[in-house]
Amino acid sequence: MRRATERLAAAIAALPQGKAPFAVLRVGMDNFRIVNETMGYAIGDEVLDLAAKRLQAAVREHEVVVRLQGDEFAVLLYPLESVIRAGAAADRLNDLLQRVYLVQGEIVNLSACVGIAMSPDDGEAAEMLLQRAGAALQCAKTAGTGMVQFFEPAMEENRRKRHALSLDLRKALLLQQFEMHYQPQVDVQTQTLSGFEALLRWKHPDLGWISPADFIPVAEETGLMGMIGDWVLRTACEEAARLPEPLVIAINASPVQFKTGLFAAAVEDALKRAGIPGRRIEIEITEGLLLGNEAVVVTALHQLHKLGVRLAMDDFGTGYSSLGQLAKLPFDKIKIDRSLVGGTTKERAIVRAIATLGDGIGMETLAEGIETRTQLEHAEADGCRAVQGYLFGKAVPAKDLSSIMQRFAKTSDYQLTTGA
Repeated sequence: MRRATERLAAAIAALPQGKAPFAVLRVGMDNFRIVNETMGYAIGDEVLDLAAKRLQAAVREHEVVVRLQGDEFAVLLYPLESVIRAGAAADRLNDLLQRVYLVQGEIVNLSACVGIAMSPDDGEAAEMLLQRAGAALQCAKTAGTGMVQFFEPAMEENRRKRHALSLDLRKALLLQQFEMHYQPQVDVQTQTLSGFEALLRWKHPDLGWISPADFIPVAEETGLMGMIGDWVLRTACEEAARLPEPLVIAINASPVQFKTGLFAAAVEDALKRAGIPGRRIEIEITEGLLLGNEAVVVTALHQLHKLGVRLAMDDFGTGYSSLGQLAKLPFDKIKIDRSLVGGTTKERAIVRAIATLGDGIGMETLAEGIETRTQLEHAEADGCRAVQGYLFGKAVPAKDLSSIMQRFAKTSDYQLTTGA
């Protein structure tokens, strides 16, 4: 990275005196780790070499393309009369990078994101422009694949906050700042409690409760999700051991945990430590996990199935899964995303279709985000066999689980606690 910065700095210094505005683009390939993991690092390196050649061939002779760390590049464009020209140049380079790569007989399809820093508004030094183009690139990647984003001052503040959060996250596990909370899941047909979903919570000493939506992506990016995921797995299994049969604890699994191919072994170890059979827990994965890592994920799912662990596809209806994947993989449950329980005619038609599909292939369907009696009635009428949501209570610490179980045991009907 230092050499790349030095080369970029030399190129900027060599620009004519009284130079016109110029731009530094930071280009990052989307999900490139999938290429390395599925096709090997040799093919990955060749793809990056081809990408560098495409970029170099597309710029003018006095412009510079620099390979940064990993799958990133920096491009110096000069002169640029306007922001519009910079955006058009970024779109053109992005289009080149998204064309098919043929390497060692393998066809590779990729996309890239681009962050843009403009001089002099965003700085003049190479290091500053690279840093700010990097902040723009991070925002582009957050927005989706194939995106282009200009630097804005607010991004730098967000980057600083994110960095501070990553430092605090490293200490959180050691200082026991994480907690597991549990949200009830209810069987519609028997009107009984069927189990709980385990949800990770972080109580920051200064910032208070931090949403998982804020810290989980940081944990995955910084390599901390493996350790955190192991702690979640062990803690949830220990809690499952304290619950009466046949209650089940559902545990969310991160894609990072599948990456090494050792996730099933970690689950088996957690079950043995807790002294419970596999049927007492359920592993939830999202549809996106099946993309790119399909071989390692499919192997892990079959290994978990052999352990007797229940498997659930989470947030179904929002991602990329095909019916073929459901047919060939050993899932026990489909969790219908909360975005589909609004009650409109189209939403209910989709829910009915998913519930019918589940019945046809022997999978239970659970509707998430149930907050009202009307939503519950719709879910039941549309064929869902289980439900979850604030209508039955929010996620609570382990110490409160006994009161939830007692509440369900005292009534043959749903004891609803909206907002509790």
